[in-house]
Amino acid sequence: MDKKKSIATLQAYATGLAAQSLQHKVESKIFADQGFSKLGEKYAEHAAEEMGWVDKCYAPTTEPKDIEKDINAML
Repeated sequence: MDKKKSIATLQAYATGLAAQSLQHKVESKIFADQGFSKLGEKYAEHAAEEMGWVDKCYAPTTEPKDIEKDINAML
């Protein structure tokens, strides 16, 4: 797979993961509001973990070699 296709694929995954993370964040608030605080906490933690991966995909860097290393590590 060439670099442009790899980057496009990672962008698609990151975009989907961001949407999923936001959904989990909303669900965590709903569960907490309904009295399921522990479930709400788990969903909030999961949302944060997912958004952490999104941040890794889009994190700016000054070293192109770091980007290539990160991409190869994710593939």
